[in-house]
Amino acid sequence: MVNRRISTMDVGELVRLLRAGESNRTISAVVGHNRRTVIRYRRWATEQGFLEGEPPTAGELHQRRAATLPRLLPPQQTSTLAAYTAEVQRYREMGLEMAAIRVRLEEAHGHPVSYSAVRRLVAHLEPPRPREAYTRVEVKPGAGGLRLRRPGAGPAHGAGTQELGVYDGALL
Repeated sequence: MVNRRISTMDVGELVRLLRAGESNRTISAVVGHNRRTVIRYRRWATEQGFLEGEPPTAGELHQRRAATLPRLLPPQQTSTLAAYTAEVQRYREMGLEMAAIRVRLEEAHGHPVSYSAVRRLVAHLEPPRPREAYTRVEVKPGAGGLRLRRPGAGPAHGAGTQELGVYDGALL
């Protein structure tokens, strides 16, 4: 796996096998990591002096690795629409849907624009909308039926609830 950090126990086993004179291929099979990873850790263990003298403790391995072998973060991807962020924001303020924005960007700039790229950029620019919650209330037969209500969507979307429907039939 790319950019996966191997455990201190694996590093300890790797150093033990390196000290025993095992090949990269053998170490790779035993520890379960790629040969390139084994080669990188062989170079690191040699630089740290772990292959001569007393074997390092797990604590020493952990501390040295944290200090000298920093974690590699994956590169961050830049949106193909990053240059058009202000334009997309202006279109959204005008009330345009994402499909219409995609078409306008293609027409204005003369290259294909994917709908997914527009959707990701809009999701990044706009705060997420709150999800609507529905409540199901069951009552005994003949006592007014089943009422479905949606909270917070009362008259003119103010406080209270909006009744979505009433079912007066028998429930099975």
